[in-house]
Order: sequence, then C-alpha cells, then structure tokens
Amino acid sequence: PLLDALEKRLSEPIQRLGQDAEADRKAANETKEKTNENITKTGERLSLKLNNVVNVKMKDMSDKLDTLDKEARIQLDTLKEELVAYEEGNEADHADIRTQIVSE
Repeated sequence: PLLDALEKRLSEPIQRLGQDAEADRKAANETKEKTNENITKTGERLSLKLNNVVNVKMKDMSDKLDTLDKEARIQLDTLKEELVAYEEGNEADHADIRTQIVSE
C-alpha cells in the first residue's frame, strides 16, 4: 500500500517531467532548424556579396589591363615611327657620304 501510494503520488510529476522534456526537445529541434536556415541564408548572402566584389574587382582589373594595352600600343606605334625616321635619316646620311666620295 505504501508503494502504491508513492507510485500514485509520483506518477503525475514524472509524467509532467516527461512532457516537459518532450516539449524542450521539440523546441530545441525547432531552434536548430531555424539556426540552420539562418546559417544557410547568411552563407548565400555572403556568397552573393563575395561574387559581387569579385566581379567588380575583375571588371576594374580588366579596365586597367585595357588601358595598359592601349598605352603600350601607342608607345609601340611611336617607337616604330621613330625607327622609320631614324632609318630614313641614316639613308640620307649614307647618300650624302656617297655623294661626297663620288665628287672627290
């Protein structure tokens, strides 16, 4: 009889503890799911931001390379013109020297 009375008296608190534990487990699972969703969303946002930064940097570098290429081509054209002028000057000098030699 004492054991039955004790069991009867403790069964309701034990049952409540089991229900509370189940509710806590469900709440913890929901929190975990929400946390995972937030982590996923944050990762997606960071990935988009990183992609945007990379794209901007790539465009900037591409523009800089285009500018350097244009400048290099202009310098190359200038050097070619100077070389042609130098060669023409040398030919004229050689012609003058030949003329002097022939006239002497």
